[in-house]
Amino acid sequence: MEDRGPPVFAEDWKCLSESPPVQEGPA
Repeated sequence: MEDRGPPVFAEDWKCLSESPPVQEGPA
């Protein structure tokens, strides 16, 4: 939802953290 400048990380990580392990997301 917050894609006004940088790419949507939170949204991607939310989906990623649901299946694959976060590798470069928020520590």
